[in-house]
Amino acid sequence: MEYTIDQILDVGMLQDLQDKLNAVTPFPSALIDGSGRILTATAWQDICTKFHRVHPEANKVCITSDRYIFDHLTDANLAVTYQCPHGLVDNVIPIIIEGDHIASFFTGQFFLEPPDLDFFRKQAAHYGFDEEAYLAAVEKVPVWSHSQLNSFLEFFKTFTESLANLGLSRLRELQIIKSSLEKEHRFRSIVESTEAGYFFIDTQGIVRDVNSSWAKLYKYESPEEIIGHHFTDIQLIDDADQSVSIVNSILSGQPEHMTGEFRRKCKDGSTGWHSFSARPVIREGDVIGIEGFIIDTTHQKMAELDRDIAQKRLKSVFGKMVEGFALQEIIFDDHGKPVDYRFLDVNPAFEKFTGLKAGDIIGKRAYTVLPDLEPLWAERYGNVAITGNPITFEDFAAPQSKYFHVVAFNYDKNQVATIFTDITERKKSEEWLKTLAHAIDSIKECVSMTDNENVIIFINKAFCNTYGYSREELIGHNISMVRSPLENPNKSSEILSNTLDGGWSGEVLNRKKDGTDFPVYISTAIVANDQGRPIALIGIASDITERKRNEQELVDAKERAEESDRLKSAFLANIS
Repeated sequence: MEYTIDQILDVGMLQDLQDKLNAVTPFPSALIDGSGRILTATAWQDICTKFHRVHPEANKVCITSDRYIFDHLTDANLAVTYQCPHGLVDNVIPIIIEGDHIASFFTGQFFLEPPDLDFFRKQAAHYGFDEEAYLAAVEKVPVWSHSQLNSFLEFFKTFTESLANLGLSRLRELQIIKSSLEKEHRFRSIVESTEAGYFFIDTQGIVRDVNSSWAKLYKYESPEEIIGHHFTDIQLIDDADQSVSIVNSILSGQPEHMTGEFRRKCKDGSTGWHSFSARPVIREGDVIGIEGFIIDTTHQKMAELDRDIAQKRLKSVFGKMVEGFALQEIIFDDHGKPVDYRFLDVNPAFEKFTGLKAGDIIGKRAYTVLPDLEPLWAERYGNVAITGNPITFEDFAAPQSKYFHVVAFNYDKNQVATIFTDITERKKSEEWLKTLAHAIDSIKECVSMTDNENVIIFINKAFCNTYGYSREELIGHNISMVRSPLENPNKSSEILSNTLDGGWSGEVLNRKKDGTDFPVYISTAIVANDQGRPIALIGIASDITERKRNEQELVDAKERAEESDRLKSAFLANIS
């Protein structure tokens, strides 16, 4: 770094020292910077200032002397001493700082032997000086011996170097202080601008510094309200001992850095939660305190507490559910593919449905507990964990030889909860209804199957052909869609009720897809499973349009015969 002499030396103090030294012994001196600017000057001789330097021709000689001195400064061992053509001796001590010549200390003008007055009379005559005044100025110039000069030079060499080095040390200290202040300013700016609370506690546990964010978190009006108090004043009584233990650990340097979470006691008596990060403050090898930051975690903590409560309630509900419940942690391979899952929790219904006991499977992998389980189960659950999208499916589980209806949803990171029911009996019933549907598909009568809500679950080909609908148009719809609007609206409910009680048979007016109404004769019955529970209703219907037509024709014929008999009898009666 480049320095200037006035940065290093106190120029005013040096001027004062030069003046005081000259009062003790005549000693002309001056400090001149690298640009030739005179910074201090003491006892400069009149012969130079009033005669040589003011006369144009004489001044040229002075300038030549100055140039010689400056040109030879780099050759100086102790100093450059030069006797100018005017007969006076000048001496210059270069001031070198870190290899740079930044200034020069001049001593002069003086004589090293008594002056030759005849020489100076000639000088006066040559330049036109007033001889008497000029010689009077010569008489004022001090005369030094060579030993005096050497002593002075050694003194001033040491003196100027000491001043320069002292000044340089002072300057560097000021720079360090300035740098520290700048760092401190930047640090304070950062600390005051952050939303995190900053704190500094000394080795006695006294709060020495906090920022505005800290005061805000603790609901103080300003940092000054807490500075000077012991840190336990802001701790809950239940946490004080643990807080002291943590502070002592950090002060001892074990560990060097600590993080954690604490409750806090605010000024208004309210409480909250915050996380902290703290470390010991070391200066010159000694621990002088602890500093760190705190971040408000009250909302997160309350959310966690609410979640814990909700989880406990949820677990209680799951424990009472008739459906099976399991919480699983998905296990991925190095490529992020779900390959297995670990049981975290199950409810009693799970144990009942699967035959697995919670104590035997919690914490274990599914394919360790159930080696015959199909890989598809882990893939499905893994996709729920990855996408967050719930799924519902029905599938066969080989280890239990059962069918399950499963609802799986994302519970937490890499965790999937499942709720399932055993639908094995239903699946068996569906399969049986299908040995049965195939068997009756070729029957010429119209056969339909409905569930316990009268929703069509099966029809045969004859039914489709008779009514003019496709299977897709009928299955999933209520059987009442084929009833004629002219039929009693309560007929479907009547048939359902009687069928569930054992069976029903009778005539019903139905309607085809093309709007044609026609009569059918229906016989209904229930389809029960092995336990005798109704799983479907079956109806067999026959189109009785032709029969009804024949019956009507017989009625009509009978009525015509009876009418004929009546007319015949009337005719005979009239004849009589």
